[in-house]
Amino acid sequence: ALLAQRASAGLPAGLADTLRLFIRATIDNHRDNPAVHRVLFEEAPRSPTLLARLREAEQRAVAVAAELLRTHPEMTAADPVLAARITVATIESLVHRLITAPVDAQQLEDAIVEMLAGYLTRQTQQALPGQGEQDLLGAAGDGQAPGVQEVPDIGGIDDARTVQGIHHGL
Repeated sequence: ALLAQRASAGLPAGLADTLRLFIRATIDNHRDNPAVHRVLFEEAPRSPTLLARLREAEQRAVAVAAELLRTHPEMTAADPVLAARITVATIESLVHRLITAPVDAQQLEDAIVEMLAGYLTRQTQQALPGQGEQDLLGAAGDGQAPGVQEVPDIGGIDDARTVQGIHHGL
């Protein structure tokens, strides 16, 4: 509802400004009471009906975003549907996860706009002859890129509990 209200006057011409409109609406939807939102979406049980409604809402958002990207002159990603899925998931995931943390909403908005605009408008570069793995391994053929120092082996993670603890911030 908030996004529809803000977009009713029309979308901005620039892709970054259009992304900003979507991102700001998502942030504002999460900002009112982020702790309650987090509990509802992370801890409360979800009925099959609610899950179906959430999937349908996401599918609608992806369809709208795909059409917008398909017709936007600045968009360069090869697959508009995949780009739309990535865009919708990125906005929702990052806002949902970070708005409850002590993060400045404007910084969050700016960072997501910059990241997605870069992805959606990037200029793909073809490798020049002679570039590629050889340059990554270094001209000397020693497996070392120029100017990169070797990092000593500090051991590996050999315990699934350690990995899980790192993933969950323990």
